Amino acid sequence: MIRPVIYTQSEYQKEFTNKYYYQNHFTYWKTWHEELMTYLGRNAKRESRSLNEIISNLTDMRDLLIEPKRSELDAYIEELKKIVESIKNGKRGFAERGSLDRIRRQIAGDFYYEKVKDSIMPDDILQSQDAPDKPAQASGSDASTNQTQAAMPSST
Repeated sequence: MIRPVIYTQSEYQKEFTNKYYYQNHFTYWKTWHEELMTYLGRNAKRESRSLNEIISNLTDMRDLLIEPKRSELDAYIEELKKIVESIKNGKRGFAERGSLDRIRRQIAGDFYYEKVKDSIMPDDILQSQDAPDKPAQASGSDASTNQTQAAMPSST
């Protein structure tokens, strides 16, 4: 006899803390920015990918911040978007490289984790006291699957 599987809806619970996500996006941003600086003017595909990843990770960082830090990062994102357009239009000179390097230094200096940890949005997930920035522990037998089988009366 085949029993149908019934899936129940459950509320989404983040696996990690906002601080953890912020640190990851900061590291990813920094790595992609360094890659862009290395390949600027040498490889158009790498430039394009790096620029997209830089904007994406900065936007993700921004979404985890509260005001006024959020507005400060917005200003850098807007400035980077202008440089992105300039680079996409073929300008890859000293002015663009200098602007990118200046922005990299300013963001790295103003938005590293220790400096903004009090400006990161609070979490609404439970954390253990031993490891506040580690993944939240799932409770129950198997939190990753949320399925139940409906008991159907057997026909005899």
